[in-house]
Amino acid sequence: MATRGYPAIFDPYEDGSFVVLFPDFPGCVTQGCNLDDAVAMAEEALTLQLYGIERDGEDLPEPSDPSHVTVPEEVQGQWFVMLIHPRPELFHP
Repeated sequence: MATRGYPAIFDPYEDGSFVVLFPDFPGCVTQGCNLDDAVAMAEEALTLQLYGIERDGEDLPEPSDPSHVTVPEEVQGQWFVMLIHPRPELFHP
């Protein structure tokens, strides 16, 4: 499994939770009750996304430049981008 990182958009909420979106993988979305949880969930979501693409024999997209990601309209407020790396050890096919 690839280990290169992909940018993730973290959208914080007032209760301290975060929604996380991956611009390179539309529909790959997760959330966490705090930042640490959101990062862990993002690593898992990315790992599963990459596994599915590789399993289907498709090519992985090149990671977007984190400084040039397109933020969806529904993301508002104090969002930020973090590079997330997959953790293959989380998923054993």
